[in-house]
Amino acid sequence: PDFVFASGVIRRPRQTSVVVGWHKPAGNGGGEITQYVVRFRIAGTARWKTIRVAGTTPVVVIPNVAPNRIYEFRVAAVNSAGPGPFRSSGLVRLSALPRL
Repeated sequence: PDFVFASGVIRRPRQTSVVVGWHKPAGNGGGEITQYVVRFRIAGTARWKTIRVAGTTPVVVIPNVAPNRIYEFRVAAVNSAGPGPFRSSGLVRLSALPRL
């Protein structure tokens, strides 16, 4: 993916989620993209969590994130040759939820 971005915080009952999207890569290395691997973590921590997104849809909703924290998101396209390079969002502060 050429660009990774995180957009807003979605509040659901007892759950907080973030929408992460990316642009499809310009080339596919000779094989059709079959999925994307999305990794994310709270900044400053070592452990990445991973979500696999089947198909070619360049967006995923990541559940159970903490508002008002700084995260990093990385995405790699996968085809028959394996995963391509990861592209990073950089550091993203998720918005604090408004009081209801």
